[in-house]
Amino acid sequence: MTLWEVSFECGNKVGGIWTVITSKAPYIKEAFGDDYYAIGPYKKDRKEVLLEKMPRRFQYIATRLAREGIAVHYGSWVEAAGVKIFLLDTRKFRERVDSLKGKLWEKYGIDSLGTGHDFNEPLAWSYAAGMFISEAMKKLPGRHIVQLQEWLSAGALFYFDMHGVKARTVFTTHATVLGRATGGKISGNPEQLAREKGVIAKHLTEKSAARLADALTTVSDPMADECRRVLGRKPDFITYNGLDFQVIPELPRLLSDKVIFRKKLTDFVRAYFLPYYRLSVKDFPVVYTAGRYEFFNKGYDLFIDALGEVNRRLKAAGSDRWFLAFLLVPAGTLGVKDEVIQNFAFYRRLKEIAREDVDALVEEVYEGRDLEGRVEEMVMDFERMRAKMSTRRGSAPPLCAFQLSYPEKEDQIVQRLRENGLLNREEDRVKVVYYPVYLNRQDELMGMSYRNFLTAASMGVFLSRYEPWGYTPMEAASYLGTSITTSHSGFGRAVLGMGGPDGLGVVDVSRGIKEVADRIESFIMKPKDERISLEINAHKFVRDGFSWKHLITNYLNAYRSLD
Repeated sequence: MTLWEVSFECGNKVGGIWTVITSKAPYIKEAFGDDYYAIGPYKKDRKEVLLEKMPRRFQYIATRLAREGIAVHYGSWVEAAGVKIFLLDTRKFRERVDSLKGKLWEKYGIDSLGTGHDFNEPLAWSYAAGMFISEAMKKLPGRHIVQLQEWLSAGALFYFDMHGVKARTVFTTHATVLGRATGGKISGNPEQLAREKGVIAKHLTEKSAARLADALTTVSDPMADECRRVLGRKPDFITYNGLDFQVIPELPRLLSDKVIFRKKLTDFVRAYFLPYYRLSVKDFPVVYTAGRYEFFNKGYDLFIDALGEVNRRLKAAGSDRWFLAFLLVPAGTLGVKDEVIQNFAFYRRLKEIAREDVDALVEEVYEGRDLEGRVEEMVMDFERMRAKMSTRRGSAPPLCAFQLSYPEKEDQIVQRLRENGLLNREEDRVKVVYYPVYLNRQDELMGMSYRNFLTAASMGVFLSRYEPWGYTPMEAASYLGTSITTSHSGFGRAVLGMGGPDGLGVVDVSRGIKEVADRIESFIMKPKDERISLEINAHKFVRDGFSWKHLITNYLNAYRSLD
């Protein structure tokens, strides 16, 4: 039996489906062995696929498709357990897309007049994927199952249907087109609403794919209901999303990593805040949110409002407890702000001088020299450095560490922070850093990957108003952090159904920010050992309940149902 994984995110890291496929790949590969193939789009700047010489049995197919304007590339998808992958370059084939859209109108009633590149490219690519699989079926014996992810892969289903190809198909929707377009606020006639939102072609494509597939699956219980209402078909299986705990460190390693990465975060705080005022950096909690820049859909407004409420409460209570809040939301940037660069360069030089002085002092101790002069010199060095470090006293650290590529005053996150009085003043108990770039180990300020940061942090807060699943809170817990998610997310609903631990909070954001603020305040006021206990509870819950080791059965059951 051969399994084909068809997705616009195969070998193309652009969204959450990439995480789904790459994390489950080792378990699918275990079940299908070398009879598991992926098909994705060819991108010139691809970094995660190692191109290789194509096996002889596929070379004829590549030659055949080349005559149709489809260039086929072959290789290993490194981040998906080395799964063999075919990348289709359909730029020339795309010239025939208008003729193809005419067929979709005649046969399926899909109105795609006036669609642009975001519809035409995936349609041409996925139709070509159907052509490739059809040819491969002639060369490879046995049954063939085609796993199609999202509406972007629907063209393969159309090809199979139009040409009588006997492949068995599973179509998975992670979020309906209409759900994404409306933020989950779907009422009335779906087709009329799709026209109003300008997504009618995508909606009808998705609806036709759901009807044509042998099996329909989706990722959560809320999405199952949405599929029934929007696509007119109840899913045959719920394929909950999981994580590959084979690549996530074991708890003892995570605990030791947490100490290492916390030191890096503490260095960041010293460099970022201490030039402006004194701040005790012992055991401060780190709260954060992260995701695409979808200000309202991702609930960044709610997160900031909750931070503002906690800040007001702590100040009113005269509390000396403070915590650091990060917003890891990529946006257009021109580089690190000059002020921040200077602060970090100064802090790093301060550490170098300290090491040099201590090394010299140790050497003189061993050599038996008089230490008085050396100690006086060290004291003078530090006094001079402290004087320089005080030049920014009286002002506040910037809210955003980077220079945005547009006026900062027009940025929604910065605007909301200011409206909530979150200004990084000395008296503010909530210190904020808006970090609008992707984290990686080459990061010039923190020097940590995103997963390193998750391990160092204390609590992730993810308040999406519409989230078919929601990987971020699950990932936060897996890397030893507590998290808050919403009852509007598939993961949140799953946690509620399983009676999740204290370290995983599920809130109803339609009720406002009070519950969110209460949970954040309660957590940050706890002693360090209690916070770590909650982090461990959350990690164990996700590890035991949301590992692909167990959840892959849902996909395999869908495939077995096609016998």
